[in-house]
Formats: sequence, structure tokens, C-alpha cells
Amino acid sequence: MKRYRSEWEKKNVFKGWLCRAPDNLILAGHGEAYCKFCTVSLRAQKPNLRKHVDTKMHKEKALALNLNKQKRLIDSGISIKLKESKYTDIKLVLHIATHNSIRNIDHLSETLQLIGKGTKLENL
Repeated sequence: MKRYRSEWEKKNVFKGWLCRAPDNLILAGHGEAYCKFCTVSLRAQKPNLRKHVDTKMHKEKALALNLNKQKRLIDSGISIKLKESKYTDIKLVLHIATHNSIRNIDHLSETLQLIGKGTKLENL
């Protein structure tokens, strides 16, 4: 019986998806190799691993998980906020959480003046 070889993980055909199966699966007789994409155990034999690469399920999972095909955050309209903007958002959220709707009006202008230093909000 063949044994799993960690050097297989470095080969282009196996890179990114092949790893040694967890011990509980090996002890249960499910095979020593494991496909991260399909979450299945495989027999640790090169011909079996090559066959698995060509299966429809593996190809679909590999395509879906392909990092080059996935949208980047910047392409989705998500932008990185400046530190000051984050603090402004946090202070507003804390203000809303701390004050109920009646007291909210009394203290909102104070909060806006604090977080709006250097802007039009400072002169409220």
C-alpha cells in the first residue's frame, strides 16, 4: 500500500488542494490523501489523485474557489476608511446606543461638535 507523500503538495497539479487526511479519517480507512476543495478523502496513489483532478466535482469546486476569478473587495465598492472616519462612526454608534430617543436630541449636537472638529459641525 502506498503512503501519502508531502512532496506531492508542491507539484503544480496538486498544489493548493491536496493535503494529508486528518488522522480520524485515516484510522477509519478512508485514505491518506485529502482534497481541500471537495472535502473528501482519497487513496494516496498518484493515479487516483490524477483521476480526482479530472472529476467534474473537483473542477467545479476548483473553479468556484479560484482566487483569480473571485471579486476583489475594491471591485465590490468596499473601500478602506481612514482612522478618523472609523472613530467618527464608533462615536456615533456609541451615542445612539447610550441615549434613548428622548435624550438623543439633547446630546447629539454635543457629540457632533466633538467628532466634527475642523468641519462645519464644530460650530453647531
